[in-house]
Formats: sequence, structure tokens, C-alpha cells
Amino acid sequence: MISSTSNFNLHRRFTVTLLGIVLSSMASIIAFGLYLQPNNGGSNEAWLVRNGGYAERDYGWNKPQQAFIQPLYDRDQYDRYHDIVILGDSFTDLYQPYQWQNYLAAATDNSVMVLSLWRGVRFAEVLNNPVFQQHPPKLFIYEFAERMMDIPISNATQCPIVSKTKAILTPNFKIKKISKAINWDFYLANRVTWINRVTQLQPDKLGELISHIKKYLWRNFLRKAFDSEITNTDNNQLNRAAPFSSRNTDTLLTFEGERAKKNWDAATLEKMLCEIEYARQQIEANGKTRFVMMIPPDKLTAYEDFLSNKSLQHISIIADLAKRLPMVVPRLDTPLQAAIRAGELDIYLPDDTHWSWRGHQLAAEVVLNFLGGV
Repeated sequence: MISSTSNFNLHRRFTVTLLGIVLSSMASIIAFGLYLQPNNGGSNEAWLVRNGGYAERDYGWNKPQQAFIQPLYDRDQYDRYHDIVILGDSFTDLYQPYQWQNYLAAATDNSVMVLSLWRGVRFAEVLNNPVFQQHPPKLFIYEFAERMMDIPISNATQCPIVSKTKAILTPNFKIKKISKAINWDFYLANRVTWINRVTQLQPDKLGELISHIKKYLWRNFLRKAFDSEITNTDNNQLNRAAPFSSRNTDTLLTFEGERAKKNWDAATLEKMLCEIEYARQQIEANGKTRFVMMIPPDKLTAYEDFLSNKSLQHISIIADLAKRLPMVVPRLDTPLQAAIRAGELDIYLPDDTHWSWRGHQLAAEVVLNFLGGV
């Protein structure tokens, strides 16, 4: 009897001890995760931090973001006429509360349809859409990120001659005239709110948090022990602090693919021009639709003045494309760079490759200016 009681007590102590170890380990993991600060947004938000195994505590944005309560555009179901049709990648489709086309719609009262390259819509599908053919829009905007411009955007079957001097004749679509200084308070009244980055753990995100902790520990171990980088998130050294609201402002997270521009030559540029001009001619063949090629600058381009590595400065192709196609390609790079040099915080998100709300708003202002509305 005594032996049985002793075995029971021993088993109970073992169980309690084991449970304590498990619970304390879980508590330690959660505490460490909370220290890193989880990203509780969508699965693609803070992509540079997630992919690179960095901490949101260091690179998460801390300045509130302006977000639209409801989108001011339609998406995906292109089955009726819209004034403006946009085919775009993640700069147009990924972060729906902030996107630039909301500002465009708010300032012009034009109906806007967004079609997503991100979800598989292709240029040829737009051309073959019966609505586009029978009721063409006034404006078609093709948005394609700078680092992706070496990918054929229209699968040109021939290369139209792109004149270096002769202006392109294009349908004369202009948005309604609005004041030089856009009164966003007027256009956005009752349409926007302000949101903060969520840093508290949400129970349904626990698995994500544990996965990120494993990434953080392993990838930082490789960096410190072997100076090895296994991700395609680059951490760039800066020559001065960059204007971000994050704790870390001394380095810049970017996507590795942005460096590829260093290897683009004159032939690559000519191919891009051919693709853009071919797309323009296809869209404007109806004589009613104006074509605009919108190229969001890479983060490396936008913050090039801050980079310690001078070989990554001045490798953008946007100026060259805009010079050759001035009626087609607006200069998004210069206004964004000017705002960054002036010290505006978070024009791009510090933990991601994309714009913040303010970057989206500035991009919309560029398009408005380009179309003659301001």
C-alpha cells in the first residue's frame, strides 16, 4: 500500500513538473514573440520582415495609417462600363485600405475598375473583354512595379518604332479640373479613418507567431555565425537615418530582386519600350481610350540617396522610359524622392516593399497632375 502511494506521488510530481516545463516553455515562446511584436495583418503584410526573419519591433511602422472605410472602386468583375480601368500588381491590389486608386476616384468622381495581375488577370484578357471592346473606358492605366519591368507586359508580337523626339498622339482624356492644391479633407470627408499597427497577440495567430520565431532565430543565427543570407530580403546599410517611424532607421529592408536593375542594358530598355508602346497601341486602337503606364519605383530607387552602397544608387530606369514616352509614363520617382528627402515619414512601409497610405496618396497626385487635372 505504501509502495503504491509512493509511486502515485512520484508520478504526480513528474506530471506536474513536466506540465510546468511545457507551460513555462510556451510562456517563454509567447513572451519572446510579443517582444518581437507579431504582425497581425494579412498574410502578405510586412513581407520583408516575415521573409527575412527580422523583428516587427525593429521595423514595424509606428505612425498611424490613413485607411479607406470602403473602397471607392470595383474589382475583378469587369462586366459593365467604367470610366477608368486599371490593370495592376500588388501596388494596386494588395493593401486595400490604402490604395492610390481610392484617391483618384475620390478626387474625380470617375468610376474605377481594378483588375489584378496578382490574381492572374492578363493584358490580353482585358483587350478581349466584350465590355472593353463594346464600351471602352476613357482611361486605361497599366501599373507594373519597376523591378518587374524586364518581364513582357504585353507579349508584343512586333516592336513598334518608339521615336525619341516625336510626341505620341493619344486620345485626349483629361480628368475634371480641380484646384492646384488638392483639398483632400474635402474629397475624403467621411471616407477614411486612421489605424494603428496591432502589436498584441491574437489567439488565431499563435501558429504564425511560433513559425516566425523559428525563422527569426535560425536566420539570425546564420547571419551572425556564418555571415550567410538565405532569404531574398536585403538589409542595406545607410549613410544616414532614413525617415521612418520604425525603431530602426539605420538600415533599409528591400527585396533582393530590386538589385537586378544594375544588369539591365540598352537592349533591355529597348525591349521595355517596345512592350509599353505595343500595349499603348493595342489599347488606343479604338480611338477612345487613353493609355498610361504607371511604374511604382522600387524602394531602392526611392531611398537611393540614403544608401551607403553607391553601386545601388542611380540604377533606376523610370527616367529613361519617361523621356522616351513622355505622354505615356508619368514620373512617380521624383515626387516620392522629394517627399522622402524632405523628411516625410513612411512614404514606403519600413517592413515591406510597398507604399504607406502617404505614398499611395502622392502617387495619385502624380497621376492627377499627369492627366491635367491639377
